[in-house]
Amino acid sequence: MDLADMADKQIEDRLMMALAHQSKLNASGATAGYSTTCDECGEPIPTERLKILPGCATCVDCANLLEQANRIWGKDVGT
Repeated sequence: MDLADMADKQIEDRLMMALAHQSKLNASGATAGYSTTCDECGEPIPTERLKILPGCATCVDCANLLEQANRIWGKDVGT
């Protein structure tokens, strides 16, 4: 397994964890109580971003990194 495969696997694992977390929120009816911290780096998500994208799970910087990964690896790793 080379470095690109390992990075791809890590991104895939994080995506699966995020999807599982969102599924739990949806099942529990807790969708109104979204987190205000980034799932990737743990930093606060700016209030303006949460107003525009309610329920977003990443800060702007991490969202940009995930978008770059999407372009590099040609798959949707989630934002």
